[in-house]
Amino acid sequence: MHWIASGLILYAFAVPSSITGVAYTFYHSGILLGTVMCILATVASACGALLLLKLILGAPQGHRRPRMFSDLGALATGRISGANAALCLQLTNFVLYQPVALLTTASALQDAVQPEGETCTNYFIFLVSIVCFAGTQCRELKYASLLAGIALIAAFGVAGLQIYIAAAYSPDHGDTHGKGVGDHENHNHGFEVVWDKFGPPDPSSSTASVEMALSLTTAIWAYVPSLLIAELAFEMESPEHLSRSIALSAGLNVATFLAVGLSVWFLWEGGVDDPITLSEGWPKSSFAGRMLSSLLCLSNFVGYCLDSVPLARWCQRRFVPHFSGQWDMRSVGRYALISAPAWVFGVFAAVFVGSPSGLFVMLSWVTALTVPACNLIFPSIFTLCALGPPPPAARQAALTRSLMSDVEAPTPGRCIRQSITRTEGVIAACVLLWGLFALVICTYAAIGKTFDPIVRGPQVIGCKGWGIYKSEGTEFRGFGW
Repeated sequence: MHWIASGLILYAFAVPSSITGVAYTFYHSGILLGTVMCILATVASACGALLLLKLILGAPQGHRRPRMFSDLGALATGRISGANAALCLQLTNFVLYQPVALLTTASALQDAVQPEGETCTNYFIFLVSIVCFAGTQCRELKYASLLAGIALIAAFGVAGLQIYIAAAYSPDHGDTHGKGVGDHENHNHGFEVVWDKFGPPDPSSSTASVEMALSLTTAIWAYVPSLLIAELAFEMESPEHLSRSIALSAGLNVATFLAVGLSVWFLWEGGVDDPITLSEGWPKSSFAGRMLSSLLCLSNFVGYCLDSVPLARWCQRRFVPHFSGQWDMRSVGRYALISAPAWVFGVFAAVFVGSPSGLFVMLSWVTALTVPACNLIFPSIFTLCALGPPPPAARQAALTRSLMSDVEAPTPGRCIRQSITRTEGVIAACVLLWGLFALVICTYAAIGKTFDPIVRGPQVIGCKGWGIYKSEGTEFRGFGW
């Protein structure tokens, strides 16, 4: 796999879901804080990924490369507990993100084909889940590079259409199908107050701190390269070039975040108090709005594939290690059965968390539970462990075989052959501190999103005929065709 393809995969992993929330970040945190948070979060995440790459390149000669995140825990700590902790963390992220990806893909498809319809979102979830299940047959990330290129084009299209719609439609007047954002009582933010905003637009509001924390989490989970570093390095002939991939993806992330967020902010004078496709002034029935939703559906589908492929591959290696890897009907059916349990859980969770608020509640908890740890805390801990004394020989001998793949443990003692410099140790300490800060922000945001009814918003679980729960002011919907 070429390093450019790897960079596009790193960029396309999370940006399809985050790109519609960048203007929301600037609205609730301010221009200055939003910009600083975007840059710092991206730089810290890139540093975490580079630290992991250093461990990968230091893997012992004569042994297979680390193939997944937990292999790095085993190599860095020399303990089975390091592999177990990393294993649980990565699988938790992959499993819990699948229903989020299904929900975002289904919602985008619904906005594209029936923006003003009455069809229950769950039926769109059932529809897209079939296509997403087929996408798991990619099996390896190297086969997903074409999908990543498609997602890149779609993401750029979504970014460009956001800016076009913000320029073509006034938030003070809205479009012909709905009320403008400017009619909302809190949307009185003109150009004269743009640059002195550092924080929420209304600090006295009871929900201001939670909304600001939620907006900052968008910058945190918009770029999560560490989750795929080991997989991509395993697929590359020259894994040392992965540093270029990290730089490319980080640059694209910052450029997209700032270009879209600042443009929409200035054009709509800050009036985006929700992810933009949920804002009151969003012209979802216009041609541009439906085109954007179509591209968003496509890019979110690719995001699901990039998440599910490593998960299904781990299940295959763990439970069916002698899988032939062929593409005949028997092998395809067997691989489908291997990947089915995680897919079934994703569909079940997507339906029963409820929409629309359930999506953001789940996303906030997935972020809090996994992103700071995978992206920042664990990479820094792995690096700092490599600076310490080697583990006892008896513990090291227990690593004869990694839990995640066929990476064999080296002889007792230090697991990496390249020394970690003091400068890298300082960088690891800084990444660790930033990761702990991000963990506090994400946890506070998740708790507020879950338990504050104003922030949580309306929730509907089920459809007409099999409704389970609906919050006040909502109704169950059926087929609206």
